[in-house]
Amino acid sequence: MAFNQGFYNLFLALGALLGTVLLGANTTVGFTLMIFSAASMVFAGIVLASSVKKSMRAAIIQALPPLLGILSIAIGLAIN
Repeated sequence: MAFNQGFYNLFLALGALLGTVLLGANTTVGFTLMIFSAASMVFAGIVLASSVKKSMRAAIIQALPPLLGILSIAIGLAIN
């Protein structure tokens, strides 16, 4: 199970990284990939927080960075 979960997280992180790189090139594909990957991480953190109460700290660590990334992109788009 942990082996599978590790690869799941790796591929999700690679999607976010690729989205970030493509976002630098100002492409719709990069934006979509970045937002989808980050939102998946945020929702996984929410599921963790709601299903395992003792894992609240881990859930915050998991969800906060991608949430800040989404907010940063939203603010950047609002400013431009």
